[in-house]
Amino acid sequence: MWALAFVAAFSFGVAVRVALADHYHTHNGYTHGLVHGDYKTDGSYFGRIFYYTLGTDYYCAVGDTSGGGTYFDMVVRLDTCSVWSRREFRAFQDECAGFGAAGAYDSYNGRWLLSYHAHYAHDPPRSSCRIYNA
Repeated sequence: MWALAFVAAFSFGVAVRVALADHYHTHNGYTHGLVHGDYKTDGSYFGRIFYYTLGTDYYCAVGDTSGGGTYFDMVVRLDTCSVWSRREFRAFQDECAGFGAAGAYDSYNGRWLLSYHAHYAHDPPRSSCRIYNA
């Protein structure tokens, strides 16, 4: 019994680690996540989900993980949803200090096709993150 519990816990840990390791990927046909700016330290990033199917509302957001808990989101129907951190925060913020979020909602059937969730940058290390005014 303990062996089964250990295997189940280990499998869950591996699944969570894999899910968190990808800052941008495709799941169930929806390409989404945190998108780098021109450089990983250029002070900007995007929260983005690409258009995939009709009748779907696309949610995207960028957020601040530095303690303020600030985020900006939007919803788009029938097009790609993309939010730029530099425009929304009106400041430069390295992507390691923020997150990009995305979700897809079937407005006809009232169900999430891709649950709304966040993606975080994989580098640079959080200790080198910068937030500074534009």
